[in-house]
Amino acid sequence: MSRFSLSRVSGAPVSEAELLADLRRVADTISESTVTQKQYRQLGKYDHSTQASRFGSWNKALTAAGLGIYERSTSFELLADLRRVAGATSQSTVSQKQYKELGKHDHMTLASRFGSWKRALAAAGLGISKKAGISDEILFENILRLWQHYGRQPRRSELTSSPSTISQGPYWRRFGSWTSALERFVEFANTAETTPPEASETIALVDAPGTIDPTLHARRARLDLQPQNGPASIKPTLLRRSPRDPGLRLRFKVLRRDNFSCRQCGKSPATVLGVILHVDHIFPWSNGGETVFENLQTLCEKCNLGKSNLVPDEG
Repeated sequence: MSRFSLSRVSGAPVSEAELLADLRRVADTISESTVTQKQYRQLGKYDHSTQASRFGSWNKALTAAGLGIYERSTSFELLADLRRVAGATSQSTVSQKQYKELGKHDHMTLASRFGSWKRALAAAGLGISKKAGISDEILFENILRLWQHYGRQPRRSELTSSPSTISQGPYWRRFGSWTSALERFVEFANTAETTPPEASETIALVDAPGTIDPTLHARRARLDLQPQNGPASIKPTLLRRSPRDPGLRLRFKVLRRDNFSCRQCGKSPATVLGVILHVDHIFPWSNGGETVFENLQTLCEKCNLGKSNLVPDEG
């Protein structure tokens, strides 16, 4: 099985002229003489941090684009808006996702001004969220969701819109940058899939004494086993099988191999709106098929439901 590599952002870096033109485009779109970082995050083509780093600061980028200076909000105004959002949601704390949706400012501005999101909450007299930190697997699951949706390596700017459920903040805090997060994801995907014994399922390959179980015959056929209806004292032959659901890295490998497209009808979420992809067992799991790379395929939801649990010879 081939390993995956991380592709770099195509072509040369975006020119300053392109960055400034996009700033002016957003200003025209909102009919304003200036653009906030939050507005640019929502409407801009590039990441707002690219503008700030290329020109030295956000206001310097605005000046270079011929736009008005964005008046820096005071700490008092930032905290007042944080408390306003808490009141609007009737909660004693505010998540970054909630503030991103309801806040007047960019949530990263508060985190930067006060040192962290938790410190901003404390300064506003709000409670600290008790929610545990997001695990690497959940962060990687979101990357896979985006990779599957776009049919390619996702961009950092795409974390701000559906189907992403996680903003760039957790990736930045955990990995230091979006590129590093992608590198760690690819490293994770290239690691050999292992199945701990406790995750496997043990099944009988012989009929219970005095009975005939037709569902076992397909499993015996796959394993070249003959029916055994011995005396009650003979214990059934047991086989330890893989779990039904493929893990994250195995799903990614299958989707990547199949170009994030249905192997039956060819549809992909990247080209057809509303398409949902499933990783399906070619030889059904219920009939003895294993959850391994060679026995998995990408199907859209419609084709997968039509296939049901038919084995290939029955299809």
